Amino acid sequence: EKATRSKDFRIRETAKLQRDQIKLDRQLENTLINEARQYTHDARALRGAYRAELQTMRDTRKGDETALKAMLRQEWQTRRTALTDRHGAERAALKANQGRIKARFLRVIDVTGRTRRQQDAERASMQARHGEDRAALVSSYRAFKADERSRLSSRYSGMQHELKAAHAPGLTDLAKQQAEAQLEADRQRQMRAFMLYAVLTRS
Repeated sequence: EKATRSKDFRIRETAKLQRDQIKLDRQLENTLINEARQYTHDARALRGAYRAELQTMRDTRKGDETALKAMLRQEWQTRRTALTDRHGAERAALKANQGRIKARFLRVIDVTGRTRRQQDAERASMQARHGEDRAALVSSYRAFKADERSRLSSRYSGMQHELKAAHAPGLTDLAKQQAEAQLEADRQRQMRAFMLYAVLTRS
């Protein structure tokens, strides 16, 4: 304050310049503080919107997974029932065929045991075939279940990727704006520092 009242013109001008510099620096720092606060607010809002949409997606996925489990249970029951019914019908048909009077009679009078062996072989063949059918049922169902789960997982992975990609530019733009504002602030500081240095070193 004394320097601004000095009789020396150079000292007065330097003091005035320094006072103006302090004022401008204060204004600049206040601007930066306000911009940083706004950036934080906007960034939180964007992240909050992303998290809200992500949570909605997760809730929807949870519901779809529950529905998928119910569908898979129903599919297994349907396939197993159909196979069980078919096998039951085949066993009944074989039993009926081998239980006919003629078949029973041939079995009794065939001293060679050929008829008995043939009937036993038919039953054994059917049992083996039924075992293969059950194994095939389990294998095909497991493949079906894995495919359905994979489709669901892929669908939501793609949706989450798209959601993230949709929100990323907003955060990137905010960060870019903040960086540009900081660079401009640094440029102004350097310019004023250079001006002050030029005055102080002026003869």
